[in-house]
Amino acid sequence: MTGQEKMYNGDPDVSFAKARDFAFNNNRKQAQDTLLHILTKYPNYHDVREFLASTYAWDGDYKKARTEFQKILGKDQHRKTTWVAAIKNEIWGQFPFLALKLSKKALKKFPNDTEILELQKSAQESTMIPTATAGGVQTLSSDIPKDSISKESESELRKKYETIRLASLQK
Repeated sequence: MTGQEKMYNGDPDVSFAKARDFAFNNNRKQAQDTLLHILTKYPNYHDVREFLASTYAWDGDYKKARTEFQKILGKDQHRKTTWVAAIKNEIWGQFPFLALKLSKKALKKFPNDTEILELQKSAQESTMIPTATAGGVQTLSSDIPKDSISKESESELRKKYETIRLASLQK
């Protein structure tokens, strides 16, 4: 049985606690199935969905994690823990420009929050690519004409970033 085949009938808090135990004892698939099962009846149980997203991120499935974080933030933008986890997901997934975008949005809800500011700084540093010159740093934006940034999609920026990053790693 997978998590969404049958409607959930148990105590969601008890099942959530069990799912956390599964996840922290290297049984993440069982944890994810349990969390998905809870969400069949309680789709707005944001703590469950946030933990599910976190387990996806731990497994390196950043896209699935992003989807779950977006579902939460689409309904409740005042959950700092979700903003922080979503930003970390993008940093771990090597998407620093998405992390910067999320940081900017999060700081509108939580101005001057030190944790979010630190994550923003980390994401900004991830956009900086060492060049072959002594300690020089090149950012993706330095490779793109200023007037074209607003016209380019995020995916095009990510592709350029990856091309530059991979080229710098081969040097």
